[in-house]
Amino acid sequence: MDGVLRNLGNGVKAVMRVDAFKLLSWFKPFTIGDARAHFKMMFGGFIIGMMNEDAPMMLDVKGSLLEYESNGIFEVSYYLGYVVEFLEEVKRNGNITVTIAQGKPMVIEANLGKGVRAYLAQAPMVD
Repeated sequence: MDGVLRNLGNGVKAVMRVDAFKLLSWFKPFTIGDARAHFKMMFGGFIIGMMNEDAPMMLDVKGSLLEYESNGIFEVSYYLGYVVEFLEEVKRNGNITVTIAQGKPMVIEANLGKGVRAYLAQAPMVD
């Protein structure tokens, strides 16, 4: 896991701090069907989109993040099935940190208390 975290420092990325339950509520609708979601990361927020039975579904997230920083504008796709399962387990633990980078895994870090941290790394989808 240390290598993945070190590698995230290179290139464009977005880092957000958000309540785990809120992130779960944003991601869960995108697990319907094949759970492939497309992220458009921007300086002031991000957009999640997917095609569900040929109907577009979109979530535009701007002001409701605790902290958000992006050093570029980029697009990347992820499978959210395992991410939502992880968020179900850590949703009662408060705030989490999510790092999304172009062409790199999405890394979610949750503090479970007493110095214990849980991580999930989800590889990007290949088009």
